Amino acid sequence: MGDFSLTIILYAAEKRTLDRVLPDVVRIFTGADGNLFSETYNQLNAYFAIVPGNYRHNLRKLFLLNSNYADISFLFTIHLGETWNEHLDREYLALLETDNATPYYLNLHEREGAHTLILGATGSGKSFLRKYAPRRLPPMQLPLPLPA
Repeated sequence: MGDFSLTIILYAAEKRTLDRVLPDVVRIFTGADGNLFSETYNQLNAYFAIVPGNYRHNLRKLFLLNSNYADISFLFTIHLGETWNEHLDREYLALLETDNATPYYLNLHEREGAHTLILGATGSGKSFLRKYAPRRLPPMQLPLPLPA
């Protein structure tokens, strides 16, 4: 995972302004389970460490907790849909492309329900989808079985 740290430098024209702002900064960090250390002996190293490329000067490195690491990680995925429609016992209705150029397997069924609401901006393909989807559905088998 690595070592992590955050250096905050507060600047103001007058010390009174800093004294007024400091409790707000401390409140924000303590509300997020953060620990703040006021530098004394290590001030010069901490100051040099804020310059890009000078991370070696930072002597206050800590490991992150799992909860913090999960908050800053980029672990996510785009939902792909379902490749198999269990209700119809066949493959997906249509293969669409998302804004991120990933495939999306379109199904109109969630378990046994097939309720669909199509929303979108003008020209986004609502009418096309409305005309295209019924052509991909399997033909209904008649007569329909009556519920017991």
